[in-house]
Amino acid sequence: MKVTPLTLIKGRWPVSKRDVASVPVHYVLDAAELPAIMEWCEQRKMIGLDIETDGKSRDGLRYESKKIATIQVGSPEGEDARAYVICVRSVGDDALRPFMQRLAASKVVKLGQNLGFEISFLSHKYGCKFENVADCQLTELVLRAGLFPSAANKVDGAPSRMCYTATSMAKLGKRYLDVVVEKGEQYRLLFWVTPPGELNEGQLNYAAGDVILPFYLWREQKKEVRQRGLSEIVRIEFALLPVLIDSQLYGLGIDSRAWRRLWQQAVQARSDGSDALDALFRGQNTQKDLFGDKVRPVQGKKIINYNSPAQIRQAIVKYCDAIGWTHEIVTSASRLYALKLEYGESWLIDKIRWEDEKFERDSNYVRRKYTKKDIPEQYIPEDKYLIMLKADASILKLAKIRKQLPAELVDTYIAFKEAAKLEGTYGVKFLEKHVGDDGRLHVYWHQAITSTGRLSSEPNIQNIPSDAAYRACFKPSPGNKFVVADYSQIEPRLSAEASQDPVYLKTFIEGKDIYCSIGEAMTGQPIDRATPHGKLMRKIFKALALALAYNMGVAKLRNALTLALADEIESGEVEMPTFDYARSLLKGFFVVHHGIKAYQAVCIAEADPQHSTRPKLYDRYLDAAVTWVTAPCGRKRFFAPDCLTTYTEAPNAPIQGCSATITKLAAVRIWERTRAEGIECHMVNLVHDELVVEVAEVHAPQLRDIVKEEMEGAAARYITHVPVIADFPGGTDGIVDMWLKEVA
Repeated sequence: MKVTPLTLIKGRWPVSKRDVASVPVHYVLDAAELPAIMEWCEQRKMIGLDIETDGKSRDGLRYESKKIATIQVGSPEGEDARAYVICVRSVGDDALRPFMQRLAASKVVKLGQNLGFEISFLSHKYGCKFENVADCQLTELVLRAGLFPSAANKVDGAPSRMCYTATSMAKLGKRYLDVVVEKGEQYRLLFWVTPPGELNEGQLNYAAGDVILPFYLWREQKKEVRQRGLSEIVRIEFALLPVLIDSQLYGLGIDSRAWRRLWQQAVQARSDGSDALDALFRGQNTQKDLFGDKVRPVQGKKIINYNSPAQIRQAIVKYCDAIGWTHEIVTSASRLYALKLEYGESWLIDKIRWEDEKFERDSNYVRRKYTKKDIPEQYIPEDKYLIMLKADASILKLAKIRKQLPAELVDTYIAFKEAAKLEGTYGVKFLEKHVGDDGRLHVYWHQAITSTGRLSSEPNIQNIPSDAAYRACFKPSPGNKFVVADYSQIEPRLSAEASQDPVYLKTFIEGKDIYCSIGEAMTGQPIDRATPHGKLMRKIFKALALALAYNMGVAKLRNALTLALADEIESGEVEMPTFDYARSLLKGFFVVHHGIKAYQAVCIAEADPQHSTRPKLYDRYLDAAVTWVTAPCGRKRFFAPDCLTTYTEAPNAPIQGCSATITKLAAVRIWERTRAEGIECHMVNLVHDELVVEVAEVHAPQLRDIVKEEMEGAAARYITHVPVIADFPGGTDGIVDMWLKEVA
């Protein structure tokens, strides 16, 4: 066994340099040393765990490759501090398999940085079932939820990896310890190509550093976790990590043949949609050629790119001009501002006058500087103008419903876009990229990258088309069943818990439908959802409640109502919602639900970066004071000093955050209980408030009862004033042969 001192870290440590340098690094080449290493590990409460893989190729990032060069364990704590760098190829997998299985299941806590990477490799290679883990990166994401970049990438809608970059070992070392962690590219890229037993001192120090440094980071992070009251949330995230890794490795059964047939249908539908758009834009419906020969194929390509929002917007404008459409389509900001002044100048004058009068009465009042940009678009007549600075689907759908665009044009384009989405996002590339050699779909979970703690995934399995044909492609293995359950109206129940609104509380305690109750409270009339009129009223008040959960203003609320009632509006069953109608609903909702109004006002006041009602919190990441809101479960969502979205995000973040936490806790409780009772099962999907578990058919009835009990128990931990219900998909007992659409 070769021993070398650890010298990787440069900078100022929170402990003496002598303590750091005294950690010896043991280079292990003989399987006979593993029992002594295991004994050393099990004498400790916590050890660092890390691996080095083939860093030079893509295989180094794929657990399926099994290309592990070294396994490191170590600890700087106690009198017998040390680090072990185990050469996998020298020691051999036969000896390492029982060693890793015992270590994974032991009571000693395994600490790491992005530990999910290590767990996926080790679990796949050695059949480990990990328990008792801790992760510095996960901790940081919880500590600073909302403060990291998190915009979605264009590929698969996956969350931005900027969050992970901001929580790297190097960034955390600098932030917490003021140390410079060498990247060590000259070492990291050479572990696999270096012959077994020939790692040099630099490589050994590099490998050992990754199991020693997390201890110092964790010491500092623990202080902030306790100060911010996030200990329980961090524990839940740690407990969930092995569940998600098991889900990733086990995979979700998918009928690739059926999926390919759906893709072929989407390809044909996209082609048909493209041809239909060609027909429209060639002027066949208008007896006028809009683009001459340019729209026709030129060397296999079209001049109009129907996937380009800018080009499709231009084509829509030309089409409407050609048919003599009565609406002017406004596509430039300058034209929009001119119209705002033409129709809303009096609003602007009144606002400026009001600000001046306010300042005259109170010289400390900070006047807001209103400009023509602030004039609401509602002052521009909809029967003359369509504001279309961008041509996304929601704008076009609204324009069609309001008869601002020809229905045939919008319907044709939307059909094309939907088919293109199915072809591109859920086509053969979906299978090629994410389906393994075992024929199963393997999902990579992003555990805490969102600001509210909601899970996201790559591919985006949480947003699979609701079409039954797509859902039917996901099936359990032969002899197995899916157990599927979701929380019934969990977010309104959380709103009741957080706000203590009397109407919400009474509704859930009496077991009534919340959306009918909202309508009854606002109208004073009973709503029977079994009748056509009752169904319509419920739809209106459901759209209202969901919109106001995000504290939507009048304009956005009106849009939400319009989209929710699209079929009824187009059939003539109901009239188009007006601004006055939306405004009256908004005011009426908060008059009746004063508890919701008070709760939202508190959240907005607490989160306001400029006028927070409580002392702010210093954040190391931004080196600035930040505000926050707290969910009923204790999870926090933080807001940077320059955040402009607190008005809409602050009231909803605690609700979404608690819903996410409850679902995560339920998954952990199911995992722990089934293992204790000897039931082998796998959490194959977690969709916001829905869980899908695969199990042998013989155990399905028992698991169904466990799932319901543990889901309701997890929710009851934080929701104490109203009952919580875990429902099964409609018409089933929760035991199914395919992944059905969640309960509506």
